[in-house]
Amino acid sequence: NNSYNLGGASNKWAEFFCNNSTINTSDENEKQQVASLTSAEITAATAISKLFKTYKWNSAVETKGREGVDRFTVGKQAFEAAGMGVNLVIEIGGGATFDQSMEAIAIGGHISLIGALTGVQAELNLLQMVFKNAHTHGITVGTREDHQAMNEFFDKHQIHPVIDKEYSFDEGIDAIMGIASGQHFGKTIIKYNS
Repeated sequence: NNSYNLGGASNKWAEFFCNNSTINTSDENEKQQVASLTSAEITAATAISKLFKTYKWNSAVETKGREGVDRFTVGKQAFEAAGMGVNLVIEIGGGATFDQSMEAIAIGGHISLIGALTGVQAELNLLQMVFKNAHTHGITVGTREDHQAMNEFFDKHQIHPVIDKEYSFDEGIDAIMGIASGQHFGKTIIKYNS
């Protein structure tokens, strides 16, 4: 009900941990002009959906065998082959992966840096940033204590995410594409082990 703030202009969180996306709900009462996708948008979504693949990292297979963790992504080669790029990358890798994020974005694309798991130093190709008209910005989140306090607040006030529908992993692409229609209300859950 817009009654509580988590942080503020002079009280920003340093770290934020979340395991179930309770912070972003989709309330249809807060929307207007909800419409179905146009035929052009459906065509684009269908074309993009063909780029999604599952994979295992080579290094994970080498160390863990075929039990390496399955991942779900669009590889950069698929974007290069299609002559496309993405509009937004949420960069969590940091120094060792920032250049891949820069390669992946389209002209005018955005990179939101939220983590630096591989280190805080990165070599930047400034010409690439200029020619791509790249936008980058950092995202800060709260401390572990802040996260615990938030979860206690959610528990005390019985705040739960609204779940629209649950899908199996095999239905994942359809679930993601269905979000674009704007017909969902709340979270879309894709079960990994279903």
